[in-house]
Amino acid sequence: MKINGNFINTSFRFSGHIPESLRGLADDGELFNCPDLLFLEEEYMNSCDRFSKIVDKFKIKKFNSNLSLYTNNEIKKIDDFSKEVELYHKIIDENNINGLQKNDLMISVSHFEKYEKSPKVKSIQSIYILLFLSSMTEYCDNKFNFKIKISDKEFEQQIVFSETNNFDLFPIYSWIISSKENVQTRLRIVRELIVRKKNFDLINKDLDSAKSAFNRIIAEETDDYFTQVNILKDDFMKLSERQRKSYQSLHLKFLGWGTSIALFIYGELKNQPSKNLWKRIFFSGTEKSYLFLVIFLISLLTIWILFKKEMNQNKKDYSKIKDFYTKQLFFESEDFSSFVDAPEISKLYTIIFYIILGLLLIRIFLLSFTSI
Repeated sequence: MKINGNFINTSFRFSGHIPESLRGLADDGELFNCPDLLFLEEEYMNSCDRFSKIVDKFKIKKFNSNLSLYTNNEIKKIDDFSKEVELYHKIIDENNINGLQKNDLMISVSHFEKYEKSPKVKSIQSIYILLFLSSMTEYCDNKFNFKIKISDKEFEQQIVFSETNNFDLFPIYSWIISSKENVQTRLRIVRELIVRKKNFDLINKDLDSAKSAFNRIIAEETDDYFTQVNILKDDFMKLSERQRKSYQSLHLKFLGWGTSIALFIYGELKNQPSKNLWKRIFFSGTEKSYLFLVIFLISLLTIWILFKKEMNQNKKDYSKIKDFYTKQLFFESEDFSSFVDAPEISKLYTIIFYIILGLLLIRIFLLSFTSI
């Protein structure tokens, strides 16, 4: 069924029958530009003589799961393009664009594929892709000057909106955004291809060349990645060895400390009757016992403090290595952490230390109390 009416700015004024599916949306015979409805967009674009009008039409659209398309007298849900819009906006936000507000250019280039794509609509789609591909864009008096600059080389081309361009850039745009992780690498390859070719008119052969270049780069990056992984393993092996030595040193110091206590107790009890042993151990009030207990307490604290200092240094080294690999070499934090855990003092060791410390303090307290 043909819909009679005309566009007034971005709204549509019905001059005849209003389709039943649109009656709830029309207000006094006028359908305003809805954020979640695509209505006769191709007809609107074909009638526009200025790109600014296209921007006014699409800048309020929400290309998410709520978006619908009016077609064949029905309103139908279409794809969710929100991730593409986010990626598109991220790229053009890094580009130098004068004469247009970047926030007004949040659009899904892929959604143009839902239209029949007249030459005018295809040309408009290409302009949005050129905004994406170009590192610098000047827009003034309905004219675009698109420029790509790489090192000391650059290419620029002027395009007039009123003149339909014949670029077929959607295939190469689709390839660039096909992987969020590699979008910058793919974009750089295409930009270098355009600068070398001195033309924005990319064909299938150019896309094949871009794919080949990308595969070579990924292969080289993969080799570099595994080289860095091997270096990372070596770094962690050294760190793990230092951690192992810290625990080994702690064990030896505790063994020596325990041996000293055992020798002291043996010296105190070797000439004592067996029935007084436990009383002598826990309630002996001699000055010698008090002095040795204080020495044992200080020794225990010294051993623990030195151990904690070593472990804290291991933690600092771990953090430095992690910062280097995640911030300088761009390893994923999760990928980095999967190799080895950060150095930590075992809870069991901490519990044992505080139990021994507590027993020594209680013994000293009892000794002080019995001597009063």
